[in-house]
Amino acid sequence: MESVKKISIVFLAVVVIAAFACSRPACRDIGPTEQNRAVKEGVAEVEDSQLPKPPPPLEDIFKQKPPEMDTMRIGASGVGKWGLAMTGKEAVAEIRHVIDREDYFWEAVDLCLGNDIYMIVNIHNWTFNGFLEPDEQQWRQRVENLVTDLINRGASKQNTRITIINEPMKHMSREAYIKLVNIAYDQIDQRFYMGAGNEEYDLAKKRGNMYEYLCQNASFDILDTHWQASLSTPADIEKKGNWFRELADRYGKRLSVTEANWFDVATEEGYALLIKQMVKAEELGSEDFCVVFTNLKNHPQYEWLSFIYNGEVRNETNWKDFLERIE
Repeated sequence: MESVKKISIVFLAVVVIAAFACSRPACRDIGPTEQNRAVKEGVAEVEDSQLPKPPPPLEDIFKQKPPEMDTMRIGASGVGKWGLAMTGKEAVAEIRHVIDREDYFWEAVDLCLGNDIYMIVNIHNWTFNGFLEPDEQQWRQRVENLVTDLINRGASKQNTRITIINEPMKHMSREAYIKLVNIAYDQIDQRFYMGAGNEEYDLAKKRGNMYEYLCQNASFDILDTHWQASLSTPADIEKKGNWFRELADRYGKRLSVTEANWFDVATEEGYALLIKQMVKAEELGSEDFCVVFTNLKNHPQYEWLSFIYNGEVRNETNWKDFLERIE
């Protein structure tokens, strides 16, 4: 059985790499360039950087472990959906893959890869034309295309993970959500770690205790939580934060805060409450603390949430302190 399993893995790796190679422009018959002719004739050499780089073997991907962490990663949430919405100084970014805003998504991915910023890629079904309701084949294809593109771009288990849909209970039933979570987990197939949840505590409770139902019925690695309106008082931060930790422990999940902040961070009171959330999240062992927003443009309804709006720092003291906490 062990030899059959190894052969299967090797065969799968060959098939994936072959499929990747043939999907690239280099496989198309576009005719020889002058450089191609020179190389073929032995006159010139091709730089290594000019050659297409295949994805790492599947065996290597499966063996990758989560990055070692000394402290909680602090950074931005809502990246991609609301424009770039980050500065490049964050330690982590929750980036939403939105079908009709892919330009912002890939800009954020490249910024993160170039600045050693950990990525939480949220495969989100929101669009300008409504909320997507894919069938299984469509959902698998979207997940597969995105995972493959991320790997080819340089993403790995060390610098990237996936999460599924932002605030799903605003758009769908808990049963429909769990179905998409399980399909995605199966399709990703250990190439990245995957989180799920991403919902307000109060709404999740009202919609059939979604978080507990998720833990009982879905396959995923990280319990991704939202700490906004539902955790906007010191008492709620304490009580509901503890509940998230207890739930994650009970079902053997890692814990993350993928969206925090429901305060005016330019005010003394608002920033103090954000820090209260941050300190509690770190106390509970959350891997991440992503806030809306660090750097927002052209969305005046959310200016009050952002440290920087339309290029202007709203409170220099608070922003400086936040950056020091990231470091």
